[in-house]
Amino acid sequence: FPYTTLFRSDFPPRLVVGCFIDPSYDTLTASLSLSMPLYEAGNEDDFRGISDGLIVLEGAGQVDTFLYDALRRHYRLPATAVPILPDSTYSLKIYRSRSGSQLLAQARCTVPPLRNPQLQITAERDSSAPTPFYRVFVNLDVRWPAQFSAERYFRMLYGLKHQSAADSAISWINDAPGKPQVFTGTDAANGWIRVSDRFVYWGWGSPGNGTSRAIVCLQETDVHSFRYLNALNAQINQPPGPFQEGVLLYSNIEGGLGCFGASNTYYTESPNL
Repeated sequence: FPYTTLFRSDFPPRLVVGCFIDPSYDTLTASLSLSMPLYEAGNEDDFRGISDGLIVLEGAGQVDTFLYDALRRHYRLPATAVPILPDSTYSLKIYRSRSGSQLLAQARCTVPPLRNPQLQITAERDSSAPTPFYRVFVNLDVRWPAQFSAERYFRMLYGLKHQSAADSAISWINDAPGKPQVFTGTDAANGWIRVSDRFVYWGWGSPGNGTSRAIVCLQETDVHSFRYLNALNAQINQPPGPFQEGVLLYSNIEGGLGCFGASNTYYTESPNL
């Protein structure tokens, strides 16, 4: 039967919350919606966003409320309102409406301490490959010392940064859901967590126009962010077929679904390619 007809009304929608905080963010964002009942088809037009919720963030001796942005369809809060500090704990609370007081969902997370990840990056153009149409072939090697503590989790993104007199732009290579991004000390070999890749990128016009560098973004995350992202990647990479075992997304939202997580972000760039 077409899956669009298998609507299960006995599985009511649940509140879905998403919020990730980091000391490097100048604006904090949060999403609030209702889940799709089991077997109901969903698409962008059916987005069940909630625009009149009350989302409160508390921590570092401060408390403030997210405001809904109708254009972006999520909630926003300047980071100066509730400073996000390393090694500090925060709580997120969601109420029924801006005028109500009924608590619907809540969660807590702790920002990892500020530490030097000793991130190392080696990048070079692959001159052995033809480069018609301004294609850029890059050999990339990224590594950092492994931390075998169960409390150390990482997310790593890499890409290409181009700068010219007119503008600056970054193209991330592995930022799409399902790409390898999250790591722990168990992913180490000889004491290092290491990722190597050879990727091709379509350049910005003439190779002589500006400079290009490889860029790496390493986030040390809390356990909630790691478990959520790890489960999301596993779910997206699940082979197709009706007999595959499902992958449940991790949730730390009491009274709902979703994730409230934290991280510290570090950037490293290579010399000009």
